[in-house]
Amino acid sequence: MLTTALAGTGVLIGSSIGSAQAPTTQPNWNCRASLIRVDQGLTDLLGLPASPVEPLLANGRNSATAPDNPACLPDSQSAQERIDVTPLTVVGDVLKAETTVTPGLGVARNTRTNTATTSAEKLNLLIQSAIPGGVLVTADAVQSTASASCVAGVPTLTGSSQVTNLRIAGNAIPLDSVLDGIAVPLTDSPLGAVAKVYVNRQETSTAADGSKALTQTALRIEVLGALADVIGKPLATVVLGESRVSSQNGNACDAEPPPPTVTVPGPTTTVPGPTTTVPGPTTTVPGPTQTVPVPVTVTTPGSVSGAGTSPVRNGTNGGCGRLTMFFAKNRRKTLGVRFGQERVVTRGRIVNCSGKSIVRARIDVFHVLPGGTKRLVKTGLRSRELGRLTQIMPRNLFTRKLVFEYRGDLSSSRVTSRQTLQINVRDARGKLVTRAPKGQGKPKF
Repeated sequence: MLTTALAGTGVLIGSSIGSAQAPTTQPNWNCRASLIRVDQGLTDLLGLPASPVEPLLANGRNSATAPDNPACLPDSQSAQERIDVTPLTVVGDVLKAETTVTPGLGVARNTRTNTATTSAEKLNLLIQSAIPGGVLVTADAVQSTASASCVAGVPTLTGSSQVTNLRIAGNAIPLDSVLDGIAVPLTDSPLGAVAKVYVNRQETSTAADGSKALTQTALRIEVLGALADVIGKPLATVVLGESRVSSQNGNACDAEPPPPTVTVPGPTTTVPGPTTTVPGPTTTVPGPTQTVPVPVTVTTPGSVSGAGTSPVRNGTNGGCGRLTMFFAKNRRKTLGVRFGQERVVTRGRIVNCSGKSIVRARIDVFHVLPGGTKRLVKTGLRSRELGRLTQIMPRNLFTRKLVFEYRGDLSSSRVTSRQTLQINVRDARGKLVTRAPKGQGKPKF
Protein backbone atom coordinates (compact mmCIF):
# COMPACT_ATOMS: atom_id res chain seq x y z
CA MET A 1 0.00 0.00 0.00
CA LEU A 2 1.33 3.46 -0.86
CA THR A 3 1.83 5.67 2.17
CA THR A 4 2.75 9.31 2.60
CA ALA A 5 4.61 9.95 5.84
CA LEU A 6 6.34 13.26 6.51
CA ALA A 7 9.36 12.92 8.76
CA GLY A 8 12.16 15.23 9.78
CA THR A 9 9.94 18.26 9.29
CA GLY A 10 6.34 19.31 9.04
CA VAL A 11 5.00 20.98 5.94
CA LEU A 12 4.46 24.64 6.82
CA ILE A 13 1.74 26.33 4.80
CA GLY A 14 1.00 29.97 4.08
CA SER A 15 -2.21 31.74 3.20
CA SER A 16 -4.65 29.76 1.12
CA ILE A 17 -8.39 29.95 0.55
CA GLY A 18 -8.66 27.46 -2.33
CA SER A 19 -10.80 24.99 -0.43
CA ALA A 20 -13.49 27.61 0.14
CA GLN A 21 -14.25 28.30 -3.51
CA ALA A 22 -17.21 26.71 -5.24
CA PRO A 23 -16.99 25.60 -8.89
CA THR A 24 -18.03 28.25 -11.40
CA THR A 25 -18.99 28.26 -15.08
CA GLN A 26 -17.88 31.88 -15.52
CA PRO A 27 -14.52 32.60 -17.20
CA ASN A 28 -11.76 32.75 -14.59
CA TRP A 29 -8.07 32.10 -13.91
CA ASN A 30 -6.50 29.02 -12.40
CA CYS A 31 -3.01 28.20 -11.13
CA ARG A 32 -1.16 25.31 -9.49
CA ALA A 33 2.41 24.83 -8.21
CA SER A 34 3.99 21.45 -7.36
CA LEU A 35 7.63 21.19 -6.32
CA ILE A 36 7.65 17.37 -6.24
CA ARG A 37 5.31 14.79 -7.78
CA VAL A 38 5.78 11.04 -8.18
CA ASP A 39 3.54 8.70 -10.19
CA GLN A 40 4.28 5.01 -9.68
CA GLY A 41 3.75 2.83 -12.72
CA LEU A 42 3.56 -0.33 -10.62
CA THR A 43 0.25 0.77 -9.06
CA ASP A 44 -1.79 -0.70 -11.93
CA LEU A 45 0.10 -3.99 -11.82
CA LEU A 46 -0.13 -4.36 -8.03
CA GLY A 47 -3.65 -2.95 -7.63
CA LEU A 48 -2.45 0.00 -5.49
CA PRO A 49 -4.05 3.48 -5.33
CA ALA A 50 -3.30 5.50 -8.44
CA SER A 51 -3.23 8.99 -6.88
CA PRO A 52 0.11 10.80 -7.29
CA VAL A 53 2.25 11.66 -4.27
CA GLU A 54 2.74 15.46 -4.00
CA PRO A 55 4.10 16.54 -0.59
CA LEU A 56 4.62 20.19 -1.61
CA LEU A 57 1.57 21.35 -3.58
CA ALA A 58 0.11 24.88 -3.68
CA ASN A 59 -3.53 25.48 -4.70
CA GLY A 60 -4.17 21.94 -5.92
CA ARG A 61 -5.29 18.44 -4.95
CA ASN A 62 -3.52 15.07 -4.73
CA SER A 63 -5.76 13.49 -7.36
CA ALA A 64 -5.08 11.89 -10.72
CA THR A 65 -8.57 12.77 -12.05
CA ALA A 66 -9.27 16.20 -10.46
CA PRO A 67 -5.91 17.81 -9.59
CA ASP A 68 -7.03 21.47 -9.76
CA ASN A 69 -8.89 23.73 -7.36
CA PRO A 70 -11.74 25.77 -8.94
CA ALA A 71 -9.77 29.03 -9.25
CA CYS A 72 -6.36 30.67 -8.81
CA LEU A 73 -5.95 31.70 -5.17
CA PRO A 74 -2.95 32.64 -2.99
CA ASP A 75 -1.31 29.60 -1.38
CA SER A 76 2.18 28.75 -0.12
CA GLN A 77 3.74 25.50 1.05
CA SER A 78 7.32 24.97 2.20
CA ALA A 79 9.40 22.43 4.08
CA GLN A 80 12.54 22.74 6.16
CA GLU A 81 15.58 20.63 5.36
CA ARG A 82 14.08 17.16 4.73
CA ILE A 83 11.00 15.26 3.53
CA ASP A 84 10.52 11.49 3.62
CA VAL A 85 7.57 10.46 1.49
CA THR A 86 7.33 7.02 -0.12
CA PRO A 87 9.14 6.41 -2.50
CA LEU A 88 11.24 9.57 -2.08
CA THR A 89 13.77 11.05 0.31
CA VAL A 90 14.30 14.78 -0.29
CA VAL A 91 16.93 16.97 1.38
CA GLY A 92 17.50 20.60 0.43
CA ASP A 93 17.17 24.30 1.20
CA VAL A 94 14.27 26.60 0.26
CA LEU A 95 11.85 23.78 -0.65
CA LYS A 96 8.80 25.78 -1.69
CA ALA A 97 5.70 25.85 -3.90
CA GLU A 98 3.61 29.03 -4.10
CA THR A 99 0.73 30.63 -6.01
CA THR A 100 0.03 34.38 -5.96
CA VAL A 101 -2.61 36.80 -7.25
CA THR A 102 -1.49 40.41 -7.83
CA PRO A 103 -2.65 42.95 -6.78
CA GLY A 104 -5.30 40.79 -5.07
CA LEU A 105 -8.67 39.06 -5.32
CA GLY A 106 -10.59 42.29 -4.71
CA VAL A 107 -9.94 43.70 -8.20
CA ALA A 108 -11.47 42.77 -11.58
CA ARG A 109 -10.11 39.51 -12.94
CA ASN A 110 -8.86 41.15 -16.17
CA THR A 111 -6.47 43.34 -14.12
CA ARG A 112 -4.91 40.50 -12.09
CA THR A 113 -1.60 38.72 -12.63
CA ASN A 114 -1.76 35.06 -11.57
CA THR A 115 1.55 33.33 -10.87
CA ALA A 116 2.71 29.85 -9.85
CA THR A 117 6.33 29.30 -8.71
CA THR A 118 8.44 26.46 -7.32
CA SER A 119 12.00 26.53 -6.01
CA ALA A 120 14.59 24.26 -4.37
CA GLU A 121 18.27 24.82 -3.58
CA LYS A 122 21.03 22.29 -2.78
CA LEU A 123 18.62 19.51 -3.71
CA ASN A 124 19.37 15.85 -2.96
CA LEU A 125 16.63 13.46 -4.13
CA LEU A 126 16.73 9.68 -3.69
CA ILE A 127 14.16 7.80 -5.80
CA GLN A 128 13.52 4.34 -4.31
CA SER A 129 11.28 2.62 -6.83
CA ALA A 130 12.03 -0.83 -8.29
CA ILE A 131 15.73 0.06 -8.72
CA PRO A 132 18.10 -1.60 -6.18
CA GLY A 133 19.65 1.12 -4.04
CA GLY A 134 17.50 3.78 -5.68
CA VAL A 135 18.47 6.59 -8.06
CA LEU A 136 20.19 9.67 -6.56
CA VAL A 137 19.48 13.03 -8.20
CA THR A 138 21.31 16.20 -7.09
CA ALA A 139 21.15 19.80 -8.30
CA ASP A 140 22.32 23.16 -7.01
CA ALA A 141 18.95 24.69 -7.92
CA VAL A 142 15.62 23.73 -9.47
CA GLN A 143 13.17 26.53 -10.25
CA SER A 144 10.08 27.10 -12.39
CA THR A 145 7.51 29.86 -12.81
CA ALA A 146 4.35 30.36 -14.88
CA SER A 147 2.30 33.54 -15.12
CA ALA A 148 -1.05 34.53 -16.66
CA SER A 149 -2.48 38.00 -17.24
CA CYS A 150 -4.37 40.09 -19.81
CA VAL A 151 -2.52 41.95 -22.56
CA ALA A 152 -4.75 44.06 -24.81
CA GLY A 153 -7.76 42.00 -23.74
CA VAL A 154 -6.13 38.64 -24.57
CA PRO A 155 -5.04 35.98 -22.02
CA THR A 156 -1.23 35.89 -22.12
CA LEU A 157 0.54 32.93 -20.52
CA THR A 158 4.32 32.79 -20.01
CA GLY A 159 6.70 30.41 -18.26
CA SER A 160 10.35 29.66 -17.60
CA SER A 161 12.43 27.16 -15.62
CA GLN A 162 16.03 26.45 -14.72
CA VAL A 163 18.09 23.51 -13.46
CA THR A 164 21.75 24.01 -12.48
CA ASN A 165 24.55 21.48 -11.95
CA LEU A 166 22.37 18.40 -12.42
CA ARG A 167 23.76 14.96 -11.56
CA ILE A 168 21.97 11.62 -11.77
CA ALA A 169 23.50 8.49 -10.23
CA GLY A 170 26.78 10.42 -9.99
CA ASN A 171 26.82 11.34 -13.68
CA ALA A 172 26.97 15.04 -14.57
CA ILE A 173 24.24 15.99 -17.06
CA PRO A 174 25.37 18.85 -19.36
CA LEU A 175 22.74 21.57 -19.54
CA ASP A 176 22.84 24.30 -22.16
CA SER A 177 20.58 27.31 -21.77
CA VAL A 178 19.51 26.99 -25.41
CA LEU A 179 17.81 23.71 -24.50
CA ASP A 180 15.18 25.39 -22.33
CA GLY A 181 11.77 23.85 -23.08
CA ILE A 182 13.14 20.90 -25.13
CA ALA A 183 12.98 17.28 -23.92
CA VAL A 184 16.49 15.83 -23.45
CA PRO A 185 16.61 12.00 -23.37
CA LEU A 186 19.83 10.48 -22.03
CA THR A 187 20.12 7.88 -24.79
CA ASP A 188 23.90 8.03 -25.10
CA SER A 189 24.78 8.01 -21.39
CA PRO A 190 25.36 5.11 -18.99
CA LEU A 191 21.92 5.95 -17.60
CA GLY A 192 20.09 5.07 -20.81
CA ALA A 193 18.78 1.81 -19.40
CA VAL A 194 17.84 3.39 -16.02
CA ALA A 195 16.38 6.85 -16.54
CA LYS A 196 15.09 9.15 -19.19
CA VAL A 197 15.34 12.86 -18.39
CA TYR A 198 13.50 15.88 -19.76
CA VAL A 199 14.74 19.37 -18.82
CA ASN A 200 12.90 22.72 -18.99
CA ARG A 201 9.77 21.46 -20.76
CA GLN A 202 6.90 23.82 -21.60
CA GLU A 203 3.47 22.56 -22.74
CA THR A 204 0.61 24.79 -23.96
CA SER A 205 -2.95 24.08 -25.05
CA THR A 206 -6.02 25.99 -26.31
CA ALA A 207 -9.58 24.63 -25.98
CA ALA A 208 -12.50 25.19 -28.33
CA ASP A 209 -14.07 27.76 -25.95
CA GLY A 210 -10.88 29.86 -25.97
CA SER A 211 -9.50 28.55 -22.67
CA LYS A 212 -5.69 28.44 -22.57
CA ALA A 213 -3.24 26.54 -20.35
CA LEU A 214 0.54 26.55 -19.86
CA THR A 215 2.59 24.04 -17.84
CA GLN A 216 6.26 24.75 -17.14
CA THR A 217 8.32 21.79 -15.85
CA ALA A 218 11.95 22.17 -14.73
CA LEU A 219 12.82 18.46 -14.56
CA ARG A 220 11.04 15.21 -15.41
CA ILE A 221 12.66 11.81 -14.71
CA GLU A 222 11.22 8.50 -15.92
CA VAL A 223 12.67 5.49 -14.10
CA LEU A 224 12.88 2.49 -16.43
CA GLY A 225 13.54 -1.18 -15.77
CA ALA A 226 12.74 -4.70 -16.86
CA LEU A 227 9.07 -4.41 -15.83
CA ALA A 228 8.55 -1.14 -17.73
CA ASP A 229 7.91 -3.00 -20.99
CA VAL A 230 5.48 -5.34 -19.21
CA ILE A 231 3.30 -2.59 -17.71
CA GLY A 232 3.71 -0.26 -20.72
CA LYS A 233 4.85 2.74 -18.66
CA PRO A 234 7.83 3.84 -16.52
CA LEU A 235 8.22 2.19 -13.12
CA ALA A 236 8.11 5.68 -11.63
CA THR A 237 7.83 9.19 -13.03
CA VAL A 238 9.23 12.01 -10.88
CA VAL A 239 8.47 15.64 -11.72
CA LEU A 240 10.43 18.44 -10.04
CA GLY A 241 9.40 22.10 -10.32
CA GLU A 242 6.04 22.13 -12.14
CA SER A 243 4.13 25.43 -12.43
CA ARG A 244 0.80 25.69 -14.25
CA VAL A 245 -1.54 28.60 -15.13
CA SER A 246 -4.69 28.70 -17.24
CA SER A 247 -7.70 30.74 -18.29
CA GLN A 248 -10.73 28.49 -18.09
CA ASN A 249 -14.40 28.51 -19.13
CA GLY A 250 -13.61 30.89 -21.97
CA ASN A 251 -11.73 34.21 -22.11
CA ALA A 252 -10.82 35.34 -18.59
CA CYS A 253 -9.98 38.78 -20.02
CA ASP A 254 -13.63 39.49 -20.95
CA ALA A 255 -15.19 42.21 -18.80
CA GLU A 256 -17.09 40.85 -15.83
CA PRO A 257 -20.88 41.39 -15.84
CA PRO A 258 -22.10 44.05 -13.38
CA PRO A 259 -23.62 42.78 -10.14
CA PRO A 260 -27.43 42.63 -10.09
CA THR A 261 -29.42 45.52 -8.59
CA VAL A 262 -31.81 44.34 -5.92
CA THR A 263 -34.73 46.52 -4.75
CA VAL A 264 -35.79 45.80 -1.19
CA PRO A 265 -39.25 47.11 -0.12
CA GLY A 266 -38.79 49.55 2.75
CA PRO A 267 -41.06 50.07 5.79
CA THR A 268 -44.65 51.26 5.31
CA THR A 269 -45.22 54.83 6.62
CA THR A 270 -48.68 56.08 7.72
CA VAL A 271 -49.27 59.86 7.01
CA PRO A 272 -52.29 61.58 8.69
CA GLY A 273 -54.51 63.43 6.19
CA PRO A 274 -55.49 67.19 6.44
CA THR A 275 -58.13 68.51 8.87
CA THR A 276 -61.34 69.95 7.19
CA THR A 277 -63.32 72.85 8.79
CA VAL A 278 -67.15 73.12 8.00
CA PRO A 279 -68.98 76.55 8.53
CA GLY A 280 -71.94 76.65 10.94
CA PRO A 281 -71.53 74.46 13.88
CA THR A 282 -67.83 73.97 13.95
CA THR A 283 -67.05 70.35 13.27
CA THR A 284 -63.61 68.85 13.01
CA VAL A 285 -63.49 65.93 10.63
CA PRO A 286 -60.32 63.81 10.43
CA GLY A 287 -59.19 63.47 6.83
CA PRO A 288 -58.51 60.11 5.15
CA THR A 289 -55.46 58.08 6.17
CA GLN A 290 -52.91 57.61 3.35
CA THR A 291 -50.45 54.71 3.16
CA VAL A 292 -47.31 55.67 1.25
CA PRO A 293 -44.75 52.89 0.45
CA VAL A 294 -41.13 54.11 0.66
CA PRO A 295 -38.87 52.12 -1.73
CA VAL A 296 -35.25 51.50 -0.81
CA THR A 297 -32.73 50.45 -3.47
CA VAL A 298 -29.65 48.49 -2.42
CA THR A 299 -26.90 47.60 -4.92
CA THR A 300 -24.40 44.93 -3.82
CA PRO A 301 -22.18 42.45 -5.68
CA GLY A 302 -24.66 39.59 -5.86
CA SER A 303 -25.86 39.96 -2.25
CA VAL A 304 -28.97 41.45 -0.70
CA SER A 305 -27.33 41.89 2.68
CA GLY A 306 -24.82 44.47 1.43
CA ALA A 307 -22.10 42.85 3.51
CA GLY A 308 -19.60 43.44 0.70
CA THR A 309 -17.43 40.41 1.40
CA SER A 310 -18.65 36.82 1.12
CA PRO A 311 -17.52 34.42 3.87
CA VAL A 312 -14.53 32.25 2.91
CA ARG A 313 -14.74 28.89 4.64
CA ASN A 314 -11.39 27.73 6.05
CA GLY A 315 -10.82 24.11 4.96
CA THR A 316 -13.03 21.23 3.86
CA ASN A 317 -15.79 20.80 6.52
CA GLY A 318 -14.59 24.10 8.04
CA GLY A 319 -16.43 27.03 9.54
CA CYS A 320 -17.24 26.22 13.14
CA GLY A 321 -14.10 24.51 14.48
CA ARG A 322 -12.34 23.22 17.59
CA LEU A 323 -8.51 23.24 17.65
CA THR A 324 -6.32 21.03 19.86
CA MET A 325 -2.51 21.45 20.08
CA PHE A 326 0.16 19.89 22.35
CA PHE A 327 3.88 19.11 22.52
CA ALA A 328 4.62 15.70 20.99
CA LYS A 329 7.21 14.85 23.66
CA ASN A 330 4.85 14.95 26.69
CA ARG A 331 1.41 15.57 25.09
CA ARG A 332 1.03 18.61 27.35
CA LYS A 333 0.74 22.36 26.77
CA THR A 334 3.98 23.19 28.65
CA LEU A 335 7.43 21.80 27.84
CA GLY A 336 10.91 22.33 29.31
CA VAL A 337 14.00 21.66 27.16
CA ARG A 338 17.76 22.29 27.14
CA PHE A 339 18.92 24.90 24.64
CA GLY A 340 20.22 23.40 21.38
CA GLN A 341 19.64 19.76 22.41
CA GLU A 342 16.52 18.83 20.45
CA ARG A 343 13.93 20.00 17.97
CA VAL A 344 10.59 20.96 19.46
CA VAL A 345 7.68 19.17 17.80
CA THR A 346 4.04 20.21 18.21
CA ARG A 347 1.08 18.18 17.03
CA GLY A 348 -2.65 18.69 17.00
CA ARG A 349 -5.95 18.28 15.24
CA ILE A 350 -8.75 20.51 13.95
CA VAL A 351 -12.38 19.29 13.81
CA ASN A 352 -15.67 21.06 13.21
CA CYS A 353 -18.49 21.39 15.73
CA SER A 354 -19.96 18.07 14.51
CA GLY A 355 -16.67 16.28 15.18
CA LYS A 356 -15.72 15.91 11.49
CA SER A 357 -12.08 16.44 10.49
CA ILE A 358 -11.29 19.76 8.78
CA VAL A 359 -8.81 19.06 5.98
CA ARG A 360 -6.51 21.72 4.41
CA ALA A 361 -7.44 24.25 7.10
CA ARG A 362 -5.09 27.16 7.55
CA ILE A 363 -3.84 27.68 11.12
CA ASP A 364 -2.19 31.02 11.98
CA VAL A 365 0.89 30.58 14.22
CA PHE A 366 2.27 33.34 16.46
CA HIS A 367 5.44 33.27 18.60
CA VAL A 368 5.11 35.53 21.67
CA LEU A 369 8.62 36.33 22.90
CA PRO A 370 9.61 37.44 26.42
CA GLY A 371 8.62 41.07 26.80
CA GLY A 372 5.44 40.60 24.77
CA THR A 373 6.86 40.86 21.24
CA LYS A 374 4.51 38.93 18.93
CA ARG A 375 5.72 37.42 15.65
CA LEU A 376 3.53 35.83 13.00
CA VAL A 377 5.01 32.76 11.30
CA LYS A 378 4.34 33.69 7.67
CA THR A 379 3.80 30.16 6.42
CA GLY A 380 1.51 29.05 9.28
CA LEU A 381 0.23 25.48 9.33
CA ARG A 382 -2.06 23.48 7.04
CA SER A 383 -4.08 20.50 8.29
CA ARG A 384 -3.76 17.24 6.38
CA GLU A 385 -5.75 13.99 6.37
CA LEU A 386 -7.98 13.53 9.46
CA GLY A 387 -7.40 17.20 10.33
CA ARG A 388 -3.94 16.47 11.74
CA LEU A 389 -1.31 19.16 12.28
CA THR A 390 2.47 18.93 12.77
CA GLN A 391 5.12 21.60 13.26
CA ILE A 392 8.85 20.98 13.79
CA MET A 393 10.97 23.88 14.99
CA PRO A 394 14.76 24.46 15.00
CA ARG A 395 17.01 23.59 17.94
CA ASN A 396 18.04 27.18 18.69
CA LEU A 397 14.67 28.39 20.03
CA PHE A 398 14.61 30.31 23.31
CA THR A 399 11.74 30.65 25.82
CA ARG A 400 8.41 31.74 24.30
CA LYS A 401 4.68 31.13 23.96
CA LEU A 402 3.26 29.49 20.83
CA VAL A 403 -0.22 30.68 19.86
CA PHE A 404 -2.23 28.69 17.27
CA GLU A 405 -5.42 30.29 15.88
CA TYR A 406 -8.14 28.91 13.57
CA ARG A 407 -10.40 31.36 11.75
CA GLY A 408 -13.50 29.64 10.35
CA ASP A 409 -14.00 32.54 7.91
CA LEU A 410 -10.74 33.58 6.18
CA SER A 411 -12.26 36.90 5.10
CA SER A 412 -12.67 37.86 8.78
CA SER A 413 -10.14 38.45 11.57
CA ARG A 414 -12.43 36.76 14.11
CA VAL A 415 -10.73 33.76 15.77
CA THR A 416 -12.94 30.68 16.04
CA SER A 417 -10.60 28.56 18.18
CA ARG A 418 -7.25 29.27 19.87
CA GLN A 419 -4.61 27.16 21.65
CA THR A 420 -1.56 28.48 23.57
CA LEU A 421 1.55 26.42 24.39
CA GLN A 422 4.51 27.44 26.59
CA ILE A 423 8.11 26.31 25.95
CA ASN A 424 10.71 26.99 28.67
CA VAL A 425 14.32 26.73 27.44
CA ARG A 426 17.20 26.48 29.93
CA ASP A 427 20.97 26.49 29.52
CA ALA A 428 23.45 23.92 30.91
CA ARG A 429 23.36 25.67 34.31
CA GLY A 430 19.57 25.54 34.47
CA LYS A 431 19.11 29.26 33.80
CA LEU A 432 16.09 30.28 31.73
CA VAL A 433 17.11 31.36 28.19
CA THR A 434 15.05 34.38 27.14
CA ARG A 435 17.03 35.48 24.08
CA ALA A 436 19.41 33.95 21.55
CA PRO A 437 22.86 33.36 23.13
CA LYS A 438 25.79 35.18 21.55
CA GLY A 439 27.33 33.34 18.62
CA GLN A 440 24.38 30.94 18.27
CA GLY A 441 22.52 32.87 15.58
CA LYS A 442 18.91 33.94 15.70
CA PRO A 443 16.22 31.27 15.23
CA LYS A 444 14.04 31.43 12.10
CA PHE A 445 10.96 31.86 14.29
